[in-house]
Amino acid sequence: ALFDSIDDDGSGTIELSEFQHAFQAVDVPYYVAVMMTLDTDKSGTIDRQEFHEGVKLLNARLSESEKIPDSVSEINMIFDELDENGSGELDMAEFEKFMRDYYPH
Repeated sequence: ALFDSIDDDGSGTIELSEFQHAFQAVDVPYYVAVMMTLDTDKSGTIDRQEFHEGVKLLNARLSESEKIPDSVSEINMIFDELDENGSGELDMAEFEKFMRDYYPH
């Protein structure tokens, strides 16, 4: 099955490195794969709630030293800085900047 082919170590979970490897294999940029995963309403953008959930999910896979601050106010501040056009949602370019600046894996 697809899950088993991505779960290289057979742990029953897909680690960040396995996720990255799987999407590189199909030539989808990592930030696009992450955005597609976090965009739960399939709007093509990341809203504030999806962003909050995404930061928590990404941080769960990182060591303490790699994690970004994840209090509600800190996440809101990062979101507002990234939302350059003030739309209340992160488009692909804004989300790519987030991934590049905060999760350069």
